Amino acid sequence: MASEADTTVGDLERRMGVTGKSAETCPEHGGYIAIHRDGRQPSGCPVCARVEREREEEEQKRAEFLWRHLPLRRYRSVSLIAR
Repeated sequence: MASEADTTVGDLERRMGVTGKSAETCPEHGGYIAIHRDGRQPSGCPVCARVEREREEEEQKRAEFLWRHLPLRRYRSVSLIAR
C-alpha cells in the first residue's frame, strides 16, 4: 500500500530535482507514490502512464505501417498537383 511506503527524498533524488513525495491513490489502479519536482505537477499513476505510452507507441507503429504499405496513390495525387 502506498501510504506505508517511504516518502523521504534522498540526496541523489534532490540532485535530480525531486522536491518531495506523497502517497496518492489512482481510482483505477490503487496506491502509488507521487514525485514532486520544482515547478511541475506531481507525477501521476505510473500504471496509467505506462498504458498511455504503450497506446501511443502502438498508434505510431500503426501509422508507420500504413504509410509504408498504402498504395502509391499518395504519390500520384502529389504529382498531379505539380503538373
